[in-house]
Amino acid sequence: MDERFRYLYEIASKIDAMESRELGHMDYWMYSKLNRKIKTATSQVERLELRGMSTGVIYDSVLELKKYLSRGEPNGIVVRDYISNVVLMMSPIAPHVSEELWHLMGNTTLASVEKWPTPDESMISDKVEGEEELLESIIADSKQITALMTKSGKKAKAIKLIVADDWKRKMLNELCKSKNVGDLMGRLNAENGTAEFGLDASGKEKAVKYAQQLAKKVNTLRSVSSTQEDEYRLLDESKGYLSSMLGCPVTVEVESKSTSQRSANAAPLRPSIDISS
Repeated sequence: MDERFRYLYEIASKIDAMESRELGHMDYWMYSKLNRKIKTATSQVERLELRGMSTGVIYDSVLELKKYLSRGEPNGIVVRDYISNVVLMMSPIAPHVSEELWHLMGNTTLASVEKWPTPDESMISDKVEGEEELLESIIADSKQITALMTKSGKKAKAIKLIVADDWKRKMLNELCKSKNVGDLMGRLNAENGTAEFGLDASGKEKAVKYAQQLAKKVNTLRSVSSTQEDEYRLLDESKGYLSSMLGCPVTVEVESKSTSQRSANAAPLRPSIDISS
C-alpha cells in the first residue's frame, strides 16, 4: 500500500479517540486549507484534471495533516471533518481506498454515492494561512541566524521576538494605497505630522526613517490587516511550538516596550529576532 494511504488509514483509525474542543488557530488553518482544497478540486474534477487533483487531495492533505498533528493535541471534530471530505474527494481517483476509509470512519453508506463536498468560502482565510506562513518564516530565519552563530562557536540560549508597533502598519497601508512617497514624507515633515500615525513629535525621526525604508520597495509592498495585538497573540500562543522547533526558550515583546537594541528593526508581519548566546 502507498505510504500516504497508509498514513490516512492510521489517522482515520484514531479519530474516535480524539477529543473535541473549541477551535483554535491551527483548527481554523485546517478548515481554510480544506475548503480551499474543495474549491480547487471541484473545478479540477469538472475539467477531468484528475492527475492534478490527486496532488492536492492526497499528497497535500497528508502534508497538512502531519503539520497539524505536529502542533499538539488534535481536535477530533476538525480531523473528522477534514478526512471525511478528503476521502469523498478521493473517490474518483482512488475508489477502493476511498470506500475502505469511509467505512473505517464508521459510515455505512458508499462514499461513491455521497454528495460531493461543497466549499464554505467563509472558512477560507488568507489571514489565517498567512499567520502560519509567518511562523514558518520566523523558524527559517532564526535557524539561519543560529547556524551562523554555531559556526562562530556560539550557542543560542534564548530568542526574543519583537512585534512592530501599529503606527508602522498604518504607514505601510497608507503607502500601499497611495504609492505616493512624496506625499507621505510631506505629511510627516509638517507640524504635528506624526500625530496622524499615533506618534508624538519625538517620534518624527524614526517615522521618517521607516518611511524611507518603505520608499525603497514601494512597488512591492503589501498591505496588512493584522494589528500588533493580532500578531502578538499569535506569537505568544505559539511560543511552545517555536521553542521546540528552535531548541531554546522563545519570548515575545512589543516594540514600544522592548529594551532590545534590535526593536527598531521590527516590521509588520516580520518581527525583529533578537538571539542571545
